[in-house]
Amino acid sequence: ESNPWAKGNLLAAAQAAGWEKFFQPTDGDFRAELEDARAAGKKGLLLIYQQDPCPYCERMKENILSRSDVQQWFGARFTAFSVDIRGSVEVTDFAGRRTTEGSFARDALVRGAPAVAVVLDPDVARVFGSSAKVNRLLRSVIKAVPGAVDGDRKRKAG
Repeated sequence: ESNPWAKGNLLAAAQAAGWEKFFQPTDGDFRAELEDARAAGKKGLLLIYQQDPCPYCERMKENILSRSDVQQWFGARFTAFSVDIRGSVEVTDFAGRRTTEGSFARDALVRGAPAVAVVLDPDVARVFGSSAKVNRLLRSVIKAVPGAVDGDRKRKAG
């Protein structure tokens, strides 16, 4: 199985349109990617865990990740990568161990998709100025998915 965002496939990534521009190419070494992101002045990595087929992943890509304002905001602060929760592509985790995308996701306790992980400096409050800012950011991302919160409440109530 090949990872379309591997650095060896830069031409495909450069020609990507829409949501594909949200993600950066990677060689799969997340520890090195985090160091590179910090060296570039970013706050850290944004890992989007997804799978195929996944209607919720597709909705997130089409309605959120394809937006240029979202791409600009996150791109200025994070280096974003896609992780296939069932993937067999080899990656290096933050401890330097070689594993597959699927095992990496399981080790991160990701059980479903889409899921988002922000990998920062261990002191999250220091990076963002406060933990309240992190909570506001996460709430705004959740609210941006049409019907995600209210639709779930209505389904549970009905």
